[in-house]
Amino acid sequence: RSVLVVTIFVIAGMIVLSELGVNIGPLLAGAGVVGLAVGFGAQTLIRDIFSGAFFLIDDAFRKGEYVELDNIRGTVERISMR
Repeated sequence: RSVLVVTIFVIAGMIVLSELGVNIGPLLAGAGVVGLAVGFGAQTLIRDIFSGAFFLIDDAFRKGEYVELDNIRGTVERISMR
């Protein structure tokens, strides 16, 4: 919900600046560059979130199952989002 509110305020601000005669083209270009940088920065985070969600949905591991990951062996005790 807060993302929607911020988006509405940013659009309203751009409209007001445009009506006041301010050229908003450079502002939009700058926002695009910032969005691109944030997108590249968050790429690993988003990939990890989706991978974790698919592990939970797909039942890749079950409680009590023996697993080996990167030369670490053990038994699954708990599976959670955190």
